[in-house]
Amino acid sequence: MNEVIVDDPEDLLKQLNNLPNNFIFRGHANAAWRLESSLERLIGAGWSAVAAEKFEDRSFDEFRSKFHLYDGENLKPNSKFA
Repeated sequence: MNEVIVDDPEDLLKQLNNLPNNFIFRGHANAAWRLESSLERLIGAGWSAVAAEKFEDRSFDEFRSKFHLYDGENLKPNSKFA
């Protein structure tokens, strides 16, 4: 992997357009950090496909249970107090 220093947005675009593919890694602030997803960092050392699936399912269930609080477009109150 090569490190490229850019001085301004124009230089950045030039460097990106010269890449041989469509993939760009935005990097880490510290080169010593491992490349891992947010999910892998949250689960930590106990990471496994099963643990990841359980975490994702739990997160999705929690999202669904609270979605109505933020969905002003589709919310149809049953009373004036809803």
